[in-house]
Amino acid sequence: AQMKQRVQVIEGDLSEKHVGLTAEMKETLLRHIDTIIHCGGDVRHYGDRDHFQKVNVESTRYLLQMSKKAGARFHYISTVSIAGHRPDDSASFMFSEQDFDRGQQVENVYVESKFLAEKLVREAMTEGVSATVYRVGNLVGRTQDGKFQQNIEGNAFYRLIKAL
Repeated sequence: AQMKQRVQVIEGDLSEKHVGLTAEMKETLLRHIDTIIHCGGDVRHYGDRDHFQKVNVESTRYLLQMSKKAGARFHYISTVSIAGHRPDDSASFMFSEQDFDRGQQVENVYVESKFLAEKLVREAMTEGVSATVYRVGNLVGRTQDGKFQQNIEGNAFYRLIKAL
């Protein structure tokens, strides 16, 4: 109950300009928000690079601008997959939570877009935005009822398990 009084979910469309917010909605939000939790994105591991740039990178850029204007904290959901791999020294390659760009290779357009978006968050932090990055692993269905994302066939982990 306490959470519902403090958190308001704002639905938008990350593929649209200004993430689908009207100018009026934006101005209202800028006056009232103290935190932005950006946990949206296209999580498929395949598709058009321009689409992923728009949905995962440009939406992050826009929400960071809002955070800066409002003086709001920014929480960004990234992915552990940005650790990538380094074929030249994969046995000794270590990647910690403090690391970011270590010359690693990323595997697909999704991970590339999350890497670029996280780069924007890190740049904003150097400009004074108070931000936290969370690198989440594989998301799966709820244990109680198995409820999962609407486009389950687009989830790479689901497809991997199904193929086994």
